[in-house]
Amino acid sequence: MSHAPVLAEDHAEHGAAYSQGYKVLHEQVDSGVSWSGNERNVAFLNLGASAKDNGPRFADASSAFGFDFADDARGISSIDWDFDGDLDLFVTNRTAPRLRFLQNNSDGRGQFLVLKLIGTEGNRDAIGARAEVTLRKDDGEVTLLRTVYAGNGFVSQSSKWLHFGLDQGASLEKVAVRWPGGER
Repeated sequence: MSHAPVLAEDHAEHGAAYSQGYKVLHEQVDSGVSWSGNERNVAFLNLGASAKDNGPRFADASSAFGFDFADDARGISSIDWDFDGDLDLFVTNRTAPRLRFLQNNSDGRGQFLVLKLIGTEGNRDAIGARAEVTLRKDDGEVTLLRTVYAGNGFVSQSSKWLHFGLDQGASLEKVAVRWPGGER
């Protein structure tokens, strides 16, 4: 696509090419052509830190998760839609299907904690509040953190309920909330 003419005197030289490019762009939008090159959706599995390079390792688990659609996806939102303790996904696409629901049907034997925070002064949605959940395990304590966001990802809003997956054998030690005003 041609660059937009910046100066009035450039319009005579480049204006026709710019107008033609703009017309082609609109035709592509109207016909549903993807601008991203039709990449398949991808979901990565966190394999944990590697002792060798001290960083996290990930594997492409898209097919195993049933997530490798050839959709032109744009936004993704997570929510425990069926209240069974695992997160389900809504995916919006630029092309059909416009909305795809992916229900997580894991075995449901895991433990979880869900917090729905409600502010009492001004910020009733608790946007910016941060929850810290401390678990005690055989090898010590671990703290999990979640923050309430007013939006996450591209044109997306996941549930404002904070979802914590808890390790088997871990006991809940403490829950603390730091509110946007600094109160704890």
